[in-house]
Amino acid sequence: MSPSRTSPPSEPELHALSSALGEQLRQRGLQLAVAESCTGGLLAGTIVAISGSSDYFLGGVVAYANEVKSGVLGVAPATLAEHGAVSWQTAAEMAWGVRSLLGADVALATTGIAGPAGGTPTKPVGTVYLALAAREAILWQRQLWLGTRLENIRASVGAALRLLEAHLGGLEPDAPEAGALTPEQLANLGEAAQVECRRGREGRLLPVAFTWRGQRYTVDSRGRSWDDDAGGWHVLVMSHPHGTFQLDRDAAGRWRVGRRWARPVPA
Repeated sequence: MSPSRTSPPSEPELHALSSALGEQLRQRGLQLAVAESCTGGLLAGTIVAISGSSDYFLGGVVAYANEVKSGVLGVAPATLAEHGAVSWQTAAEMAWGVRSLLGADVALATTGIAGPAGGTPTKPVGTVYLALAAREAILWQRQLWLGTRLENIRASVGAALRLLEAHLGGLEPDAPEAGALTPEQLANLGEAAQVECRRGREGRLLPVAFTWRGQRYTVDSRGRSWDDDAGGWHVLVMSHPHGTFQLDRDAAGRWRVGRRWARPVPA
């Protein structure tokens, strides 16, 4: 993979880009959230540096440890075990997780190896994955920076903002390696579950318990639910004291646990 831009954006450049994007979000009535690993809060800081950012910015999660990625953002442990924290799969789940957690319209995520140590032959220092989650799609890209640790962090913030810029403008992300998947495809990365249901007043299936990874969970309450364009259905459920789970049912009737959070998620 060829290196990305080696000169990171300056602070004035980041400020100008953040301001322009903030105005677009405000005009469209969109709410933004972020999940950060390698950028350590600088992305959120760049966003809130703009006066009036409370109109469109809900907040963020700095998920540096894998335990936070999994326990707070709902990144599947299997994803971390199979692909690692620095992967497009983890970035995508981080973005979708913080979007669900904070109830945002669009969310950004960063995860990578800022340096100077920690690289491997397949994931050298400067490797960063970025993701954007919206209602209809999750976009991701891989970048490879060649700067110092702080330069790589700043470059990652700039790339995350440019990913948002491309999304809002309906453009293709500018990255040497990128991809996209639907929320349904992301849900299919989850793990199979056996779900016990009853019928609601309108005939909708209402989960009352489910078995996942050999353990049975009782559903104490149900929250937000939504249909997808592929004929699937998704619902957030609470099981005390285990946390919040996103149960996904595809058009063929197969259930999966798409996400898990260790704390309640807004309905």
